[in-house]
Amino acid sequence: MGAPHDASKGLAERLSSWSALAIAVGLLLASLLGAFELGVFRSGPEEFRARQRDRAWAIRRAARRACASGDAPDCIGLYDQAKRMDPEGDTDPEVQRDRAAATTTEAGATPEASTPASNEPPSQRDRPEP
Repeated sequence: MGAPHDASKGLAERLSSWSALAIAVGLLLASLLGAFELGVFRSGPEEFRARQRDRAWAIRRAARRACASGDAPDCIGLYDQAKRMDPEGDTDPEVQRDRAAATTTEAGATPEASTPASNEPPSQRDRPEP
């Protein structure tokens, strides 16, 4: 009497294993489809990096708007996100200026308060040193 019960138990385990395999294959196919949608497999590494740079600059434009509106945490967060995609773009002087101003704002001071007093006109004070 124990044999039919054992056979049905084995069938249930096999079906469970097949179900798990089908789910795993489905997830793999969905991941590959997502990668194709992103263009990972349609182009070479240089084209992929170019798209990453373009996306990073779009994020930097959003960061710049956040900085201009005084949202320092969002400004820094967006610039950090862009930096992870395109580290070289983070060296841009405007990006560095925005980051410095947002960091100063987050620290509780205004960017003007952190500028040393000088007899030079503002245009000379704000110019980066060579």
